[in-house]
This record gives sequence, structure tokens and C-alpha cells, in this order.
Amino acid sequence: MAVNRGSLFITDSVGGGGSGTTTINNTRVSPNPRGAYSSTVTYALGDAVTFDDGFYISLQASNTGNQPDTSTSFWFLAVSDGTDGTDGTDGTDGDDGTNGVSISSVTGSISNNVLTLTITLSNGTTQTVTGTISGGGGGGGVTPTTTLDLFIGFSDSQTLTQSQIEGFTETSNNRTASVGTNTVNQYLVIASKQGSFTNINLDSANQNSGFQSRTVTGFDSVFVSNRQLKANAFQNAVVVVS
Repeated sequence: MAVNRGSLFITDSVGGGGSGTTTINNTRVSPNPRGAYSSTVTYALGDAVTFDDGFYISLQASNTGNQPDTSTSFWFLAVSDGTDGTDGTDGTDGDDGTNGVSISSVTGSISNNVLTLTITLSNGTTQTVTGTISGGGGGGGVTPTTTLDLFIGFSDSQTLTQSQIEGFTETSNNRTASVGTNTVNQYLVIASKQGSFTNINLDSANQNSGFQSRTVTGFDSVFVSNRQLKANAFQNAVVVVS
């Protein structure tokens, strides 16, 4: 085989010379690029295709459905896939990631059986955790709780609305608050928008009424006293919920 100015000049038989071979003597074939090989396309003599990393030239006209790598009577392998190159050198390491957040300091205080811990993080932010101190003697302990957003006030009725409770005195992020003073006989209402509570400890020198739960839109917990409380019954009283 010899290549002359872009043409394929075949001067000998192709395929080995036995029965069923194709011989093209002194025929100049100019490759005609046809892109990737397709089994549904009919190729002419000299059409060139790519297949499986090889470059093949059709040796016959009306060449259809003959896979190039297995049909040597129909295709000539002009260029084959070369050997793999050597691996390149490793790239440089990336930058180190930023350090995680750690605890810088923890301070605490106790007020009305409520333990409050203030945690300062290495990024400058703080988080507050509270717990109700329970038990006594050697069996006492601290039960972790979430902070609350307490609303405390008085109502003429045990039927309550969201707007009514939102008008009460609000004490944010605390489980202890002053009850205030009722000027007439009214029901005492204690509610929370942030977190729930089930126990109420009412510190009053005059009265300590039982409570019943209510469901009010916008609140996680709502409790109202079982009966109306006497006027001025809760001066300087403190409520603790848990």
C-alpha cells in the first residue's frame, strides 16, 4: 500500500488472497470522510469512517451493515488507536478548610428553681439553655427544658382568644414571671407561644388555685384557673412553669 497526495493507492489484493477475498489492482482510492460508522448507512468505495478508536476506509461500493473491525473484505484499517500515554503528575493540595465552632465559656445562674446556662461559642455567638431544678437532698437533679415566651394576665371568662392573650404581659425566654394584680375577681391565664409546659407552681400568700388546659391558636400551652380569683389576690406573686 502507498499513499500519494491524500489518495489511497492499492496495488495488491486485500484480504489475504484466498477464496472470498476482494482484489483491487492499481485502483486509486481517495478517502471521503463520513463521520462515525453507522450500520444503517450505505458506504461507497473510498468512504472513511471512525469506529472504536480506529479510522477505516471502505474497500467496496454498496457497503452496508458490515462492521469495520470484523469485515476486512469491506474495510481497511488506516489508523488504529495508539497506546495510552503516561499519567500526569499529581496536582497540588487544596487549601485547608475552616475550623469548626467550639465552646469558649459557660456561665450559669439559678433563680426560682430555674437553672440558666449561657454558652459562648468561638465564633462570638451565644446560646442559652435552661432547666428546672427538681427533687431534693441527694436525689435532686436538673431536668433540661426549652426557654418559653410567657404571657400572663387576667380574664373575665375561661373562653380565650389569641388576640386577648397577646394583650397580656409578655416575658420572653423565661419560665419564671410576676403574676401582677387583678383589681376585680377574674380568672388567671398563663400561656406560652414558644415551647410547652404542664406544671405550674404559683407562689402566693393568699391563694393557689388549680388550672385547666385550653387550646388557643398561636400558642403551644394555655392554662386558665379553675375559678375566679379574689381581687388583689396576687400582689407580688411569682409563677414558675415546667
